[in-house]
Parts: sequence; structure tokens; C-alpha cells
Amino acid sequence: MFLATASVTKWRPRKLSNREAGLAPEAGRRAQEARRRSHWHSRSVGLSVPGQDGEAAAPGPPLPGVRDSSPGRHGPAGDGSAGLQLPAGRFADSHELSELVYSASNLLVLLNDGILRKELRKKLPVSLSQQKLLTWLSVLECVEVFMEMGAAKVWGEVGRWLVIALIQLAKAVLRMFLLIWFKAGLQTSPPIVPLDRETQARPPDGEHSSQEQSYVGKRSNRVVRTLQNTPSLHSRHWGAPQQQERRQQQHQEELCITPTPLGLQETIAESLYIARPLLHLLSLGLWGQRSWKPWLLSGVVDVTSLSLLSDRKGLTRRERLELRRRTILLLYYLLRSPFYDRFSEARILFLLQLLADHVPGIGLVTKPLMDYLPAWQKIYFYSWG
Repeated sequence: MFLATASVTKWRPRKLSNREAGLAPEAGRRAQEARRRSHWHSRSVGLSVPGQDGEAAAPGPPLPGVRDSSPGRHGPAGDGSAGLQLPAGRFADSHELSELVYSASNLLVLLNDGILRKELRKKLPVSLSQQKLLTWLSVLECVEVFMEMGAAKVWGEVGRWLVIALIQLAKAVLRMFLLIWFKAGLQTSPPIVPLDRETQARPPDGEHSSQEQSYVGKRSNRVVRTLQNTPSLHSRHWGAPQQQERRQQQHQEELCITPTPLGLQETIAESLYIARPLLHLLSLGLWGQRSWKPWLLSGVVDVTSLSLLSDRKGLTRRERLELRRRTILLLYYLLRSPFYDRFSEARILFLLQLLADHVPGIGLVTKPLMDYLPAWQKIYFYSWG
């Protein structure tokens, strides 16, 4: 009887609070409608309305699929930091796995190049012993980063530096053998020239000369391949015959040309370049990683080596590219500690954040780069290798 009487009691809207009064008219009407439905439902079942009868609603269990914003579930601030730890822990080995895949792919390319050279009977213009040294040097360059990461994961910081020292010592010994014993000249990177698969996959041009394979227009001087010498569809290229011949000739020269003999000055410069990683590691052991002396010593050795090699004339195209690569790599000193920690880190991150905020679409590149740059800088073979 009481429930029936209470169910028809006239409901009077209460006075809006200051917080509700500041809402828009539409929002106020929605709030009143919600309180009206809650009032009639609670009166019909004999319950009290939280917030109207002075009673506080007890926090019930969270609904399925609804995020609980209580501080006890997501840390003191309720920002969801505890929930973000699960994906981070799940992918904690992402750097090691990605480097493993990258190293394995480089090793497969090196192995595949060796098999193709053997089948095509196109050996490197070096002796068998020198070819073995070049192969071992290429293998070390392929796996050095992964070995550093694996050693740090398994044996800690001491094991990491031990593996770094052993790899750098092995690379220096192999390069000194190539320089002094085999007279290999300027050491290039990578040590073995990758095989040009597009050039090797095409059959030889035959015994016809280039004049018989193409026709030059009298007025336009355009080179056109004749129909009689058109290759099959799977081996056809869509460039001019002269471009294809020039590319093939350039690749053959890079494979067959002998390295430029080095004099005493160039040999000393190349020896300094080879010994630079060992000098840097030795100076790190003497003065520590926070000292400026290893950074300065390594920079002086690199600049001295480049200045002694800059006067050399008659270098091959690959050797000139190697000198250009070493010159560009001098910019890495901006990303090497302690210069990076004290000067360039804040400026580089500020520049990347500025580009991400003001240039549309550039944040897709700069923000992952900002996240990856600290991890990249901590890997020795990334910044100093």
C-alpha cells in the first residue's frame, strides 16, 4: 500500500545547483529529465536516490568493457600508467628481435651473392685468402649490433663492453692484414661489393656491336633499338641502349678494377682510420664515458686521416665514394656522447617537436624518431661503429 501511494506522489523539481545552473539550457533540461526518471524508479522500488537523501552511492564493480577511473587501478593519478606497462613488457625485446631480423637478412644476401657469383663464374678480383678475410669482415659488420644487444641482455654492461672490444679488435686485425699483407688499398664499406642482380639476370648481348643493336635518328639523334635485336619480354629494360651499356660497363669496372696503390702517407692515414675504434675504447677505459678526451681523440684521428687522404689523386669511383662517406660520417660526432648529452640532445628534440607541431603530417616521422633516438644513441655500433 505504501509503495502504491508513493508511486503517485507528485514530484517537485528541486532547485538547480550552481554547477548545474552554469550549464547550457539543453544540458540543464537533460539533467532534470535524468533526475525525474531516477526519482520515479527509486520511489517505485523503495530505494533512496544518491545525492538527494544525503546518502553516498557505494562504488560498485566496474561494468564489462568500461574503464575504471579510480586511482587504485591506474596509479596515484589515475592516468592509466599501469595499463600501459603490459604492452611495454610484452614488446620489451622488440629492438633485439628487429636487429636479429635485419642481421639475418644481410647474412642471407651475402650468402646469396656468393652462390650467384659461383654459378655465374664471376669471382672477385682477389685471391682466395683475401676473399675469405673480406667475407669474415662482412659477417662481423652484419652481426655486430645484434651481438652487442645480446651481450647486454645476457651478461650485462660488462659483457657488452667485452664483446664490443673483441669485435673491434677482430675487425682491426682483419683490416690491417688486408692493408699491409694483401695491399688492398682503401678499405671500403661494405667490404664486398653487392651483386647487381638486375644486370646479372639478363643474358649477354651477343656478338653484335652497339651500332648493329640500335639505330640513331638523323634529325632527332634519338637512339632506338632495332626489332631484330629486341630481347625477350622478361629480360627487356625500358631505357636507352646506351644507358644500359654504360651501367653494365660501370658495374664490370667496379668488380674487376684493382685498388689504387697507397703510398706511405696514405698507408699511415688508413692505419689511423683502422686503429681509431681501438684508441677510442682504450681512452674510454682510461678516462670514462663522461670525459671529453675520448670524443676529442677520436675526432682528431678521423680528421687527420681524411686530411692525409684528401690529396690522393687517381682514386677509383668506389674509393672516392668511400672518402665522401667518411666525411659525411663526421656529423655523427653531434650524436656522440658527451657532446650529445650536453648540447645537441635538447636542441635536436626541440627541433623535431617544433616540426611535428607546425608542419602537417611531419609528426608521423618526427615523433617515432624522437622515441627511437635515445635508444639509437645508446648502441655503440650505431653511433661509434
